[in-house]
Amino acid sequence: MLTVAETDLDLFFGSESERMDADVPWPYSGLIYRVKSGDWSVEFVVSPSYRSVKLVLGTRGRVVYELDAQRIADLKIHEGPSHPTLEIEVGRDQGIFLRLQPELFLGQKVDSA
Repeated sequence: MLTVAETDLDLFFGSESERMDADVPWPYSGLIYRVKSGDWSVEFVVSPSYRSVKLVLGTRGRVVYELDAQRIADLKIHEGPSHPTLEIEVGRDQGIFLRLQPELFLGQKVDSA
């Protein structure tokens, strides 16, 4: 099970999620977030009980980045000095970082030591 709370994800994305299964409670139902950040569209799907996420970034109707990750280690929200960052902890010492404000940022950390 992932440790992030549904309310924390709602705050990060600035909206309530759409449930994949309306009658199934968190964390057993998948959640879908769709937001805009400038010219960018962001779709984020999380299934906490399966430890899976999907992240799709697009602009001008084209997909430019897609992540489909299964059995992730965790999801974390890091509070920054001005805006939060979502970390998709893919594995030990590997993470994908997403920030929506003040502009879209996507980064990756890999420590193969």
